[in-house]
Order: sequence, then structure tokens, then C-alpha cells
Amino acid sequence: MKSFLILITLLIFSSTSVAAKDKNRKLYQYRWYTIEAIREYVSANHPEDIGWVFPAGRKYILDGEGDHSPDLTMLDIKPEKYRSGKLDGFTYRPEAPVDVSQKIEKMCMSLLKGRLMWIGDRSGFFSHFKTPRYEVVGINSNILVEAPYNIYYSKKRPIVTKKPDKPRSLLCSVYMTPKRGGKVSYQAVVVLTAKAVYGKIEQ
Repeated sequence: MKSFLILITLLIFSSTSVAAKDKNRKLYQYRWYTIEAIREYVSANHPEDIGWVFPAGRKYILDGEGDHSPDLTMLDIKPEKYRSGKLDGFTYRPEAPVDVSQKIEKMCMSLLKGRLMWIGDRSGFFSHFKTPRYEVVGINSNILVEAPYNIYYSKKRPIVTKKPDKPRSLLCSVYMTPKRGGKVSYQAVVVLTAKAVYGKIEQ
């Protein structure tokens, strides 16, 4: 049974890796969303998640846009927690037309809210127990070095920072690949990094 589960895992990993490599893939859009726009989207479309993504006392400070509150202490977290990324996608089919721009926005917002929730380790309501005030500092948006050819994401994949084109904005990189029969594969990647986290720890 154990060997079977390992085999299934390897097959899934392999198929994902292969699917993420495509010489025909092209950059479709760099979509920038402000923190405020993400908050508004979550509040309007997923109110049940607002306390997880934007809990009271949690603050996101983008790189170059200020420092932490002076009364907070730098927290010791694992190095890998300073980076959070994910890949998602959908296929457009001509026999079932949809609003592509709307679907991309929904996909990007889902990725962004999820990555914000996890960047800096602690997330949502759990941070209230010991750190009622929590600030993630020096947040940057990044793109995969091998994109658009290979957009498979893991924390070991090389990335490069991309500066925003407007204040307090985070990046969702969107790629597209033409398929047979008029189908088009759209994939989006969000990779966030942070420089430090600060909090007020309650004993």
C-alpha cells in the first residue's frame, strides 16, 4: 500500500512538472493589484475569509513603503516562511465561452489572498493568540526565472523580483498557451517574498 501511494505521488509530481514546461507558452499579462483592491475583493466575494487574510492587527508593508512599528520585536521564523508561491490555471474552450478576463481576475485574486495569508508564517486567527499585532515587512512580488517556458513552482525554483508599476501593488503573472481546436490554456503564478516579520508577543 505504501509503495502504491509513493508511485501515485511520483506520477502526479511528474505530470505536473511536464505540464508546467511548454515551449509554446507566452506571457499574457502582468496584472498588478493593490492591497486595498484585494481586501475589497475578499470582503465582497469571500467575506468568510476576511479574518484569515486581513485579521485585525496584521499589517502588510511592501518593500520600500515604510518600516515596522518601533514597539514591535523581530520574530524568529523559518527561512522558507519568507516566501510563498502558487500556480493555478484553467482552459478556455470555444464550445463553452466564458469571460476570460473575469476568470483570470478570479484566479489571480484567489492566488493573491492565499499567498498573503501565508507569507511570514503566521496566518489569520491563529496569529491572535500569541501575536495580536503582526507585521510582515519588505514584501516583494517575484517572477520565475524560467518563465514562460517552465512555470512549475517550488520554493527551490529561482526567482527574480519585479518592481510594481503602482504603489502598494502585488503581481499576478498570467501566461497562455494555444491548444488544438481553439482551446487556450491560461495559467497564473504568484510568488511573494518578505524580508522580516515583527510582532508583539503575549505571554
